[in-house]
Amino acid sequence: MAEKKNTIEEVFQKSFGEHKISPSPKVLKTIKHKLFWKDYFSLNPRKFNILYSVLAIVAFSYMFYSINHNNSKATHQVISDTDKSSLENQSSSKDLTINNKQLATKKENKYNTPDSHEEFIRVKAHYTSNVQVGCEPLTVHFNNVSQGASSFEWNFGDGSISKDRNPVHVFTKPGNYSVTLKASNKNGILAEHVENIVVYEKPTTHFIIDVHNSDINEKLVYFKNKSKNAAAFSWNFGDNTTSDTKNPNHKYSDFKTYKVSLIATSAKGCSDTVIKTNNFITHNYGLVFPTQFKPGIQGPNSGIYTRQEIEPFVFYPKNYGAKEYTFRILSPNGYEVFRSNDISIGWDGYIRGRMAPAGVYSYQASGEYPNGQKFDITGEVKLVIDNSYQDYYNY
Repeated sequence: MAEKKNTIEEVFQKSFGEHKISPSPKVLKTIKHKLFWKDYFSLNPRKFNILYSVLAIVAFSYMFYSINHNNSKATHQVISDTDKSSLENQSSSKDLTINNKQLATKKENKYNTPDSHEEFIRVKAHYTSNVQVGCEPLTVHFNNVSQGASSFEWNFGDGSISKDRNPVHVFTKPGNYSVTLKASNKNGILAEHVENIVVYEKPTTHFIIDVHNSDINEKLVYFKNKSKNAAAFSWNFGDNTTSDTKNPNHKYSDFKTYKVSLIATSAKGCSDTVIKTNNFITHNYGLVFPTQFKPGIQGPNSGIYTRQEIEPFVFYPKNYGAKEYTFRILSPNGYEVFRSNDISIGWDGYIRGRMAPAGVYSYQASGEYPNGQKFDITGEVKLVIDNSYQDYYNY
């Protein structure tokens, strides 16, 4: 009987069935590592995988948050259970801290015992102002931007105080002022804020007309500057001309009503203004008449007089600059008894060759001065009849 041949599988099993092959430790470690990550991402519920890791992390985070939250509450506990019995009859207390520091307050509940929590209160004092530097008088608008406060007290550094929230204060004198704002809340928490306000002195502006040196005939006027604490000047002569000279002179082209202004400015930029009207018109021009007059007993004269000599028997004015005029004398009844258009001829006290009766006579003089100023002067003179030669020229 022919022998049955074995298959290759049977030959392999017969030859190697009793042999056992064990991998090296290094190869075994590599095989296990690959099998682990294959199972980890397979989501096989019978083996530990990535899903269990996520759930474990979420659970751990929730436990960590709960523990810390409870610990936070515990650290904010102000009064422990063991202390409550000894504090039940005591009133509430406050720890006051100044200058924007936190303050813990212990409050009572309806059982007149302190609540077991701590409250932090912050007060911040601060303000701004529309100006910090300026000239006297300086008006300052303060804007209160404090936080956590309900009452305020201002000290402006000049002896003035205010409890307004947003005060307006006028500094009337120059100086450096420390303005303090104190802000507090209903619990008595206090904070302060201090800033400086600087007020500069303004100049004092003043000027005069130099009467004695003014050549009015040429309409040239000299101005004397008497300003104080000033470094710069600006003149306006009222006829569209200006000057920055300290002591200017000016020639006017015509006589009018002029307003002369001077602005004086200090080194700090503060200014003061003075305006004067027609002050350049001085008494260099004018007519002054006597109040009494006595005609000469020798008879009428020509009425001619000169400014250099006194004519006792002629009624005429003291002339300060007038070159021509119209001069009239009116009787006590209002009738014209004398007229002259010559500045050098006055009234001799005679009417149509006869001495005028004693009494009070009126006079009128009208004309124009060389600078263009017109004049119209009226008044009364007492005519005295006397045999003496007493001089009745009383100016």
